[in-house]
Amino acid sequence: MDVTLHLGAHRTASTSFQRYAAAHSEPLAAQRIAVWGPKRTRTGLLHNVVSRDARPRDRGRVRLACASEAASATRTLVISDENMIGTPRANLRACALYPAAGCGSRG
Repeated sequence: MDVTLHLGAHRTASTSFQRYAAAHSEPLAAQRIAVWGPKRTRTGLLHNVVSRDARPRDRGRVRLACASEAASATRTLVISDENMIGTPRANLRACALYPAAGCGSRG
């Protein structure tokens, strides 16, 4: 299964993309494409996953969810959540745009 991360920065139409994908979930599923938007990712699924303090169970949650998708014949999984690269509040605190992006921590 291929996994695509859509990390769109805030205010770049990420929500529009997520709503479009949700509204078209059936045609996407017919093509064996699943989309996890914020409704799925912000319920604790990705909590602490990229942190330096991540525990095996943190990453295990994601592995189990991905295994479930693969078992349902999903060929492509798109994970779309702009908060994966940081939040606007964190940007303001750091006086920088997404300083933790690519660093393995959420700043």
